Amino acid sequence: MKMTTDKLRLDENFKTLDESLVCRLGYQFETACLIDKITNQITPIFEFYGNPTCGLIGNRNDWFLIGGEVLILKTNVDNTIQPIGDLKNIHSLKLLDDYAALILTDPWSEESAIYKLTITLNPTIRKIELKKIRNFTKYIDQSYTENIEW
Repeated sequence: MKMTTDKLRLDENFKTLDESLVCRLGYQFETACLIDKITNQITPIFEFYGNPTCGLIGNRNDWFLIGGEVLILKTNVDNTIQPIGDLKNIHSLKLLDDYAALILTDPWSEESAIYKLTITLNPTIRKIELKKIRNFTKYIDQSYTENIEW
């Protein structure tokens, strides 16, 4: 969905999902966006159905993940925005290294699982690899908690 910064007027409703020295990744209502902390430029990324639940900035500030109903990857190398796989109901993200992350889907769902995303970004090769690591059943039939250990 194409978005313009004209309708984005960030205010106290903006929620930060992740932050680095040069940018903030977050959302206001259902719109995920990236803020350049040096220029204050706001770049809209994706409009979710419901608020995003998590976000992650790559160590080199060249890729960004936003999770919610789906998982979205934005890359600065080729300035693309794309959904990753058929993953739904993203709960949490963890950075593994410069170009890899772990993804946890809804921990209370019977389909809950942990995935590994590996991103290759260079001028000649652009590759995204998504691999299921394991099912995650620890919280099925458990009460809601803010802190999920995974």
